[in-house]
Amino acid sequence: MRFWVKANSSVYQNAGTTLCANNTAVQQWNDLSGNGFNATQATSGVRPTYFSSGANGNPVVRFAGTHFLDVASLGINGTSDYSGFFVVKLTSANAGGTNDGAGDYVLDRTTGTNELYDIKVVASGGTNRFFFQKRNDGGGNLGGPTSTTVIDPNGFQLVSIDRVYNSSSNTLSRIYVNSILEATQSNASETTTPPNMRIGRHATNTTGGMNGDLSEIVIYNNIPSATNKQRIESYLAIKYGFSLNQSTSINYLSSGGTVIYPATTTHSGYVTDITGIGQDNGSGLNQSNSKNQSSNDFIRMQNPSALSNGDFLMWGSNNATMITPNTVDVDGSAVLRRLSRVWRVAHTGNIGTVDFSIDLSIVPGAKVQADLRLLIDGDGDGFADNDVAPLTGILTGNLFTVAGVNFSDGDYFTIGSVSPGTTPLPIELTEFRSTCHEKTIDLNWTTISETGNAFFVIERSSDGENWLDLKHIEGSGTTKTYKKYSFTDGFKKNELRYYRLTQVDYDGNTETFDLISSNCINGDDKMIIYPNPAINELSVELNLSKNYGTAEIKIINALGKLCLLEKMELKKGNVTIKIPLSLKSGAYTLLLHSELVNFSSQKLIIQ
Repeated sequence: MRFWVKANSSVYQNAGTTLCANNTAVQQWNDLSGNGFNATQATSGVRPTYFSSGANGNPVVRFAGTHFLDVASLGINGTSDYSGFFVVKLTSANAGGTNDGAGDYVLDRTTGTNELYDIKVVASGGTNRFFFQKRNDGGGNLGGPTSTTVIDPNGFQLVSIDRVYNSSSNTLSRIYVNSILEATQSNASETTTPPNMRIGRHATNTTGGMNGDLSEIVIYNNIPSATNKQRIESYLAIKYGFSLNQSTSINYLSSGGTVIYPATTTHSGYVTDITGIGQDNGSGLNQSNSKNQSSNDFIRMQNPSALSNGDFLMWGSNNATMITPNTVDVDGSAVLRRLSRVWRVAHTGNIGTVDFSIDLSIVPGAKVQADLRLLIDGDGDGFADNDVAPLTGILTGNLFTVAGVNFSDGDYFTIGSVSPGTTPLPIELTEFRSTCHEKTIDLNWTTISETGNAFFVIERSSDGENWLDLKHIEGSGTTKTYKKYSFTDGFKKNELRYYRLTQVDYDGNTETFDLISSNCINGDDKMIIYPNPAINELSVELNLSKNYGTAEIKIINALGKLCLLEKMELKKGNVTIKIPLSLKSGAYTLLLHSELVNFSSQKLIIQ
């Protein structure tokens, strides 16, 4: 490591003796690498400003167009590898070109030298992006790679650049955003000596500076290994409340290499807005309060009762809707509905208990404190069995808080309600069914009363998880008379389809009903399951018009986890299959399919 500055340590309002207080100008930002390359600014009028909170509760150094700090040469020679990590938020950005000195600069040199190692703003595809501008010692090969990720004015981004030198082949210049390699430029072997650094502004363009915050910069005179890069990125993401890009799954690691969020394995379905708290003496992390900066995330964890070195509590979501509730994966008596979105926890060490809160502003309808529960599924079979007793909390505005929560590794959690709503249900639905025809499927539903019913939403899915909005059908407002509704959808032979119906009232409140499945197979082929509810054995009775080959019976829980798998031969005629069960109480789905036939799914209740 050649250079390391972070806004939560050694930021001074003078030449290194008085630490900055909130909203004071920065004269010196000390290098923590041990090399003494402090960033300084002798001129008071162009000093950036220190703020004690601004990045997930951590300090920031704020630049305003003309502000900058200078750093002497880092002593990296022109044929060395180079890598730099920059945690930055550009609240506004002016774009320049890839081959000029215009636009806003996060990093440049102190004087107009030939050699360049810059980060600046350019426009690509009509949006502002990060650009790694480089030029060799002889003034040649001006250019560089541009990020594909757009600059986010509302959140911090981890922008990383590196140079891989090769004396006998091409030298690579690369740019990454939030851990993902986004672009590479290849040039013939060239000598490029990193110049004296200017942080926050262009060397000679006095208005070519960034507008926004820097929280941490780390620079190496080598390329960290993939594992070490992962450690650095995990530390920065946890600390500053942003998520590593999971378009290619990547685990979060401690400074010692321990997996603290297994995004590639057990938690692969819960990789949206990964966030955490933890303490790691190896990296200097001590984050006891975190909320992801994403506008799509609503969870905060804080005040761990026993946080010490090596302890982490991490969580990520399945990114399901916050609008439409789940009324199936609940016990149906104490808890009547829950959020469709579910989070999963990874717990390393022992942080003790935490204070949990969730902002429910986005959730439609009125919220009543007495109705709300924090639901925790500790055994992975869904929330219907309440294996962890639902927890009550305090509702302040739209913020629901539960103090002293004890999460275990692998827990799932969400929010449930013991009431279907503080007002009467908008509609009384008497049926929702599907009927197969030669090339279409008819959906029909009826109501016997409606209250403030604006419209219905019909959705279709091939897997029961990812839904396509097909049609909005106008409701009848308020009525006490019998109403019939219908919708016709096309289909392909033997294609399994799921449909669900959501009602939306004039206030924006919603009610989603149990999904139905429709598979237009040979009308002579039938499947019946009994008893239902079942306890320790299930009978599957089949009446088949012909042989269908090898098939699988699957039973999955409400989280989509496979709980039972049986294989069999489907032969013409009547057959009854006995399946022994050892499943926990709750709601399940039974699927039977082969390459030649797919039966409609069956809802199964285990007592």
